[in-house]
Amino acid sequence: MPASLSPGPGSRAVFLRPADTRLDQAFEMQAISPGLYRAELVLPVGGVWTLDLTIRKGEAVHHLRARTTVEAATENP
Repeated sequence: MPASLSPGPGSRAVFLRPADTRLDQAFEMQAISPGLYRAELVLPVGGVWTLDLTIRKGEAVHHLRARTTVEAATENP
């Protein structure tokens, strides 16, 4: 991926599990196009998660913190 699309040094992405910090999941993102990133991950349990995302590009810093609820995975019979 071109360096101009990559998140800069100090960028950070993590799903935080408020009920059990041992389940926190850091992950890396892939740049798809300028300003558009993608990541695939499987969270170990359903419930409430907090996304904490910091993107650094040169002097610019973009920070997002949001809560979401994830359904527990179901097993296929």
